[in-house]
Amino acid sequence: MKRTKAETAETHKRIVEVAAQAFTRNGIRATAVAEIMSVAGLTHGAFYRHFDSKEQLVAQACAATAK
Repeated sequence: MKRTKAETAETHKRIVEVAAQAFTRNGIRATAVAEIMSVAGLTHGAFYRHFDSKEQLVAQACAATAK
């Protein structure tokens, strides 16, 4: 089943929020993408539907934290 743009945006936001919390708690290097995705309730493979790299996620998580 295909997701709506709103559902996809909400999932993306959830990943960024989980990542921001994990990076703050554990540090960027000590936090694996697989761990973030698991906490967000998604598979590691789904990460690449939302981000090109961990660095892109880090940038978005840092920007979200700064708000």
